[in-house]
Amino acid sequence: MSIRLKQLYRKLLKKLPDKIVLNIENLRGYHKFVNFKNPKYFGEKIQWLKIYGNLERFSDYVDKYKVREYVAKKIGKEYLIPLINVYDSTDEIDYEKLPDSFVLKLNTGSGYNYIVKNKNKINVTKVNKILNQWLSEDYYKIKKEYQYKDIPKKILCEKLINDKNEQLEDYKFYCFNGKVEFIEVDFNRFENHKMNFYDLNWNLVDMRKGKLENKKINFPKPKNFDRMVRIAQILSENFAFVRVDLYNNNGKIYFGELTFTPAGGLTPFKPLKKDIEIAKLLDIKKYKCPNVLLISSTSKQKNRLDGVTIKSRMLEKYLYGIKDIHLISVDSDDYFKRFLEIIFKIITNLFKADSVVICSSSPGASKLLKFLRLIHYKKDIYYFVAGGVLGDKIISGDYDIKNYKNLKRIFVESSAMKIQLQNLGLKNVEKMNNFRYIEPFQNNYKTNNCIKFVFWARVIPKKGIEDAIKVINLINKNTKNIVSLDIYGQCEHEYLNKLRKLFNDHIIYHGPITPNGVREYEELSKYDILLFPTLFYEEGLPGTIIDAYIASLAVIASEWKYSREYICDGENGYIFKFGDFDDFYNKTLKILDYDKISKFKLKSKKISKSYDASYVLEKFKNMLLK
Repeated sequence: MSIRLKQLYRKLLKKLPDKIVLNIENLRGYHKFVNFKNPKYFGEKIQWLKIYGNLERFSDYVDKYKVREYVAKKIGKEYLIPLINVYDSTDEIDYEKLPDSFVLKLNTGSGYNYIVKNKNKINVTKVNKILNQWLSEDYYKIKKEYQYKDIPKKILCEKLINDKNEQLEDYKFYCFNGKVEFIEVDFNRFENHKMNFYDLNWNLVDMRKGKLENKKINFPKPKNFDRMVRIAQILSENFAFVRVDLYNNNGKIYFGELTFTPAGGLTPFKPLKKDIEIAKLLDIKKYKCPNVLLISSTSKQKNRLDGVTIKSRMLEKYLYGIKDIHLISVDSDDYFKRFLEIIFKIITNLFKADSVVICSSSPGASKLLKFLRLIHYKKDIYYFVAGGVLGDKIISGDYDIKNYKNLKRIFVESSAMKIQLQNLGLKNVEKMNNFRYIEPFQNNYKTNNCIKFVFWARVIPKKGIEDAIKVINLINKNTKNIVSLDIYGQCEHEYLNKLRKLFNDHIIYHGPITPNGVREYEELSKYDILLFPTLFYEEGLPGTIIDAYIASLAVIASEWKYSREYICDGENGYIFKFGDFDDFYNKTLKILDYDKISKFKLKSKKISKSYDASYVLEKFKNMLLK
């Protein structure tokens, strides 16, 4: 197939429905359509997994950057190919600082590798053009491999690993239920590609893959082969099926990648009786699990980073991580403009779902719940409330309480809201904290003569940013203390230009943030105190408060409706009277003591454990699996 024709073909595949694409592709490989009801061949079962296997839950394992952490925990860092650097774009690559040889690769997808054996002989413009082309592709859409969907793309620069012959054999261990069943060895991957198959006793298996020929040699068994098998089994022990790719460089074992849909399931093993034998090892019943429909405001298109969006993303990530459910996720963000698209996705998935989970803004959730009541939807519905207006809206008559009475559970972030809703007659309400994924990160705090404040939220007037700036400027003007304020968050261009007039050497804007990443906590940990002078009285449990606790920060916040449920006034920070600037200023002056700040920071770190997603959502997980 010519390059141009291949490009057109790929564009077509991206537009067609999943099952049609998988049938077309299977017809090319196996010369038959997919039997989704009773798959017989290995490739058919791989296609079945793409539709029903909830492959999205494996995204962290196919992300070549994130999987390094998994590998390090399971078998040790010494099995990782040395990482020279990681980039978000080609603009960040400084080729002058790179060694003479290296490998550039994308952290997601297959075939995105550029080997540089001599840096002085490459055309940097050409290399960057290739990398940018790779970055622009939606790889998961081509063969509908959803484990690659929504992985933030990065460019990895790794050390070039070659043996004395400038080759590196690729050992691929096919693992079923944590046991290696056979091994594929690839030779000359980039020119005259051949492969052999071996059993666990290193006997050559009479089998080939697609049109590739076997290498007609008696290839020696690696001296540490048993160790390679053990590593593959350790890395695969949590999966019904995965292919573990390893390298062996003159006796030194390196991890390559984890693959859940080898060759997209499109290349049959030959003879076909071998393909059928291998298919019997893959028990797809282990992938059959309850269908859970998540309707949430993840804002994948607009990338709005408000509280409900972050909560929705955290919930989606958690649900994808539950191996015993099949998650169907619908992004409800911007529903006024995307109404027909969203309602179509909801209706097409609603009746095959065993339960529905909703995490959206209160107005959007109200409309959705009204629709579900009108169609007499009888299956379990779980509603994660974001913000603190639900009870007041029901009292005012803006929301009909009938839409909430038959829900399986309503999860609210505040005890006061729980009591309010129960007093209105809703008996299905439980308090559940907002949550974050708390992963190990490096604390980058360093003491100096300046007390460091941070604002970590949307940069809008209602979050009190102007009062925060004013307080910092007054302290530097009226006292001997030196304090600074660093500002992080999404901000409209026009409003930012207005704020810049208030900035000085002690006040700096650093751009938007993406909460709940290790890098973000490492950045946040540099500071002493979070300023949260919100003017939203009916805030729920703001994610910025949780982020501050995880990063061990003291807090100064306005007394919004539920603030005293989450902030220990006088123990890990201070609460000032809502809308009272003078009290805000005085409480900020009161905290300017390093001993007090240190005490508050320790208390915040202790509190953070109660917002760990694995702890907060455990009970909900058990509800889904009953």
